[in-house]
Amino acid sequence: MRAPRIVLIGAVESTRVAFEALLKSRCSLELVITLPIERSNMNSDFVDLVPLAAPHGIDVIAAADANSEAVIERVKALNPDFIFVIGWSRLVGAGLCACAGKGVLGYHPAPLPEGRGRSALAWTILLGMEVTAGTLFWIDEGVDSGAIAAQSAFPLPARIDLPGLIDLHMVALRPMMDDLLVQLADGVVPAKIQDASRATYFALRRPEDGLIDWSGSALAVDRLVRAVTRPYPGAFTFHAGRQM
Repeated sequence: MRAPRIVLIGAVESTRVAFEALLKSRCSLELVITLPIERSNMNSDFVDLVPLAAPHGIDVIAAADANSEAVIERVKALNPDFIFVIGWSRLVGAGLCACAGKGVLGYHPAPLPEGRGRSALAWTILLGMEVTAGTLFWIDEGVDSGAIAAQSAFPLPARIDLPGLIDLHMVALRPMMDDLLVQLADGVVPAKIQDASRATYFALRRPEDGLIDWSGSALAVDRLVRAVTRPYPGAFTFHAGRQM
């Protein structure tokens, strides 16, 4: 059986985890699409994948817009079986998705169908969730609504902060990627339809949402500080007219 041909799109720590899993799998990583180094500020936890790919002879496209005609033509020429979109904050359009013969996979740091949408990491802490999950899912036309390929739940320690939560997601993602790549290499394509009746959605958060509301509870302030700390811009307040 021919090894599945895969294109990886992303620019953060989860992309690096996926990259390493692909290297040791029976799949063939044909191309990495990532951000140009000069656009690294678009992701607070940017990881430069170029020096990781070079020793293995894997081609890299540095592009702020993965949906550009030039990128699509390059991917189409490779005729990939799967595209993995892991750690890419922009939407991947229908033209690029159509290049994958067997489907496009994404990673979402929430227990889908619960927690669809944006800023899932921050909301996990802000809502005081005691258990969460990482989910590999098939990207469709909806918002994180495609069938689930793999999911791993894990408990959260009290007062976890953003770096700790990211670390736990990386721990969950590694074996999920390993197991899924074995299945894909064996010709198995797992897909469990999401129960739409259980779907919930997280709202997009912006840096200005880090403003501390001192009229709230101490618990709420503590959660905010932990939820938006590095690598996010952080919580802030004003004193004597100056931002702190």
